[in-house]
Amino acid sequence: MLKENAYENVKIGQRDNKPELFAGEDVMSLMEVSSFLAEWHSLYQSCHWATVFQSPDFVIAWYKLYRHAYKPIIIREQKEGILTGLLTLALPLQKSNSKLFIVGAGHYESDYQTWLATDNNGNSFISGALKALMHEFPNTDLMLRHLPPNTPIEWAKMEPQWQNSCTLYPLTRPLVVMSDFSVSRRDRKRVSRMNQIGEFTQITDEAAFNDALDELSIYYDFRQGAMYNKNPFRSDPINREFLLELFRRKILHVTVLKAGDEMVASVAALISKNRANLGGINFHSPLFASYSPGYVHFLMLSQQFVNDGISSFDLTPGGDPYKDRLATQHDQVHILVATNSRIYHLKRQLRKLIYQRLTEKGIRTMSIELSLKRQLYFIKERGLTHELVRSVRKLWANDQEKVYHDKLNLTKLGNNLSVNKNCLSDLLNYRMQGSVRTRWEFLENAMRSLELGAQVYTISDQGTLLFCAWYNKQVAHASDFQLTAADCQAFYLQDFYVHPSVVAQIREFLASVAFLININTSSAQVYLSIPSQDIQLMKTMNRAGFQITRESPPSAHD
Repeated sequence: MLKENAYENVKIGQRDNKPELFAGEDVMSLMEVSSFLAEWHSLYQSCHWATVFQSPDFVIAWYKLYRHAYKPIIIREQKEGILTGLLTLALPLQKSNSKLFIVGAGHYESDYQTWLATDNNGNSFISGALKALMHEFPNTDLMLRHLPPNTPIEWAKMEPQWQNSCTLYPLTRPLVVMSDFSVSRRDRKRVSRMNQIGEFTQITDEAAFNDALDELSIYYDFRQGAMYNKNPFRSDPINREFLLELFRRKILHVTVLKAGDEMVASVAALISKNRANLGGINFHSPLFASYSPGYVHFLMLSQQFVNDGISSFDLTPGGDPYKDRLATQHDQVHILVATNSRIYHLKRQLRKLIYQRLTEKGIRTMSIELSLKRQLYFIKERGLTHELVRSVRKLWANDQEKVYHDKLNLTKLGNNLSVNKNCLSDLLNYRMQGSVRTRWEFLENAMRSLELGAQVYTISDQGTLLFCAWYNKQVAHASDFQLTAADCQAFYLQDFYVHPSVVAQIREFLASVAFLININTSSAQVYLSIPSQDIQLMKTMNRAGFQITRESPPSAHD
């Protein structure tokens, strides 16, 4: 264990050191040495390619909060008692489904992973640091994502050892340079329209941010779940405390756009050295999709950065269209993979070649990766045989949905259940029980339906979604279904879902939904659409006594 005086003695007695590697508790002890932290901060400030993700504030917060999941690793170099190189890394303690890598400190929370060094030491330090790392961990590869622009990479191209061990993947980075930023006439109209219903504010109080995180995390998880099958806050409870710690350290800049009490959009950006980096939280509400709230919020935020004297806003690589629309410049970053395995190095080189060819043809490699992940996820959730049968059925199935109907006595059933409207938290509680629709598909469909103006009615209990039904006025008004009687009004619900444990309460749920939709009659004829391939749910509806109809209302997506 390192003590303050021991660290000072080591500094005095060493000249032109080779890189030293610390791991585990030795790293945590090093974090307590004030003189080391002061040197780290000084090196960070002077290193012109460093990002906020290499700052002591970010790395120390992450090391302390994620020590249960990662083994911290630090490689440092001193010359004449002065810190001249620093590489902060981490080794995941549990292997995921993919290959195990040593990663930059911060891992998924760090958009840029690189080393710190003096200007004349950038290449030599990392070369020596990797030798020390591969000696200590010979069977574990390294991945740094992403090396920011101006990071020294000549060592990987020129030195024979690294030519046969390292692979560099180039990626494009969208960047808003504030001196070039302006808002077009068309975008000014968007901003003006949003200002009529919403208010853009920065959260500066920790208590206010803590309170807002409850709602922010739901919106963020919903959007990430729909797009990427990820739920950062639900799957990682530490994520909330990590953001709070960054906020306390005054490197997390949080803005929100609200319409009354409704959350419309939010961005959490990391700011250091007069530069802003997108990270932490980025979402917009699907309920306000017609206002382009996410894009408008970025315009408002960029204008605030101009007013605050921020030099640039890094939108991070990823190929998202909205980033290219906002960016005033593009430059290049790299993913670095280093390995001791010649065979694995050849695999990475082949992968790089394929990516380059696809990029040259204008094909987004990240889209291909995401599509492949979707298909593998579907096979895992439903089984290979089931996926093959579904693919065959799509070739000959005439209907994409089946419609069931029943007559409800609203007077008798009354408003017995408490039903939520447009509750994203309820939608996040969906599990693939009683239906073959996966959670990814369910959330993806939910986000698309909300963006198209549909309303969703749900009931959850103890973290499990029990009922879900969608109502779209446009579909209802366009339908050819006729009223069956003067006192019996028809209404149409789409993408109906019921948990197997509450099938007996379907009619009570539907009656409660009818009251919320404002169907003021003594009885109602309800029509429920179910995807034609969801045989499991159709059997449930048959057992519940609902009848299938030959007619079907138009789709919400038509």
